[in-house]
Amino acid sequence: ILDGADRRRGEPTAHTRLGERSATMVGDFLFATASVLVAELGSLPTVLLISKVVADFGRGELAQSAVRFEAVDYSLEDYLAKSFYKTASLLAAACQSAAVLGKRPPDSKESECSYRFGAYVGLAFQVVDDILDFVATEEELGKPALADLKEGNLGAPVLFAAQDGALSEESRAQLLAAIERRLSEEGDLDLVRRLVAEGKGVEKSKALARRFIDLACLELESFEPGEARSSLRLFAEFVVVRTF
Repeated sequence: ILDGADRRRGEPTAHTRLGERSATMVGDFLFATASVLVAELGSLPTVLLISKVVADFGRGELAQSAVRFEAVDYSLEDYLAKSFYKTASLLAAACQSAAVLGKRPPDSKESECSYRFGAYVGLAFQVVDDILDFVATEEELGKPALADLKEGNLGAPVLFAAQDGALSEESRAQLLAAIERRLSEEGDLDLVRRLVAEGKGVEKSKALARRFIDLACLELESFEPGEARSSLRLFAEFVVVRTF
């Protein structure tokens, strides 16, 4: 509903099939049901972790809506903070909750490493999402390509290309001008795609995602060797090779 998308994972979105009112009510029901299931676990630290995720998600959405089509006063650091609140916070809390439910204290080394592992993987996931918005087809994504860019949600590839020194002064001015006018002129979308390629935005984003996965895997060194650690490493590596 928030981004007006009519497809997700190749299927029509709920609000296009049911209407926004019904889709919102279904979402509220699912959220309430999930909250009950978490509460029934009887773990106050887990309840607190998941509650924080809800607040983080709202903060991330508000931050994103405030900087649509903003490439000058919106830094890569701002983007990563927004990405943490919108995406990585959930995975971080889920991983730490697993450790807590496994009888590890919330402030134990295992719990804190689990949280950081989830946060790094979540950040990598968001960066890869932004990359796929540029390089994948609609069939691969299951949603329209460049949807985020058209909505004014500038991801890592655009922000890297917009940085000082990534492009010539003339090219950077063209990129910023197209974004400032909200891609309203014919050819603006293709212009941005060309300049992002010229500024190596996708390549730099891939390197950033790879860095986050490397950091996530370092956190796994605190865990005992075994199937669980190997599976978490495999999960992390999948994030940077996925095509959907």
